[in-house]
Amino acid sequence: MTNAAIDTEKENKRNLRKLILSIQASFGKLNILVAISDNPFYRDEVIKTYELELQGRGVNCYRVKVDRIMPSLKDSLQNLLAEQSEGKLDRGSLALRVENPYITDRLLKILN
Repeated sequence: MTNAAIDTEKENKRNLRKLILSIQASFGKLNILVAISDNPFYRDEVIKTYELELQGRGVNCYRVKVDRIMPSLKDSLQNLLAEQSEGKLDRGSLALRVENPYITDRLLKILN
């Protein structure tokens, strides 16, 4: 591994720890976190890691994907409710991941 690759890996691990700490600090209250990654492999690893960590603490993890053409978070959440048994999410702790590739792509262009 090159020094740059090692530095990137260290930074990625540090950012993951910060994300998990932010999520843990928000237990019992609403917390909105925005995370953007231009590396799909790393993004998937981060998601898998934090979801396993949260599930181990009794947090249910859900995912909704916002439509690219007609983006509506409300519609996406209603679809999630309809997919769940009896139309109810677990009233305990939950983490909701919202995906919208269009918005992510646009934000990455702005940030770069």
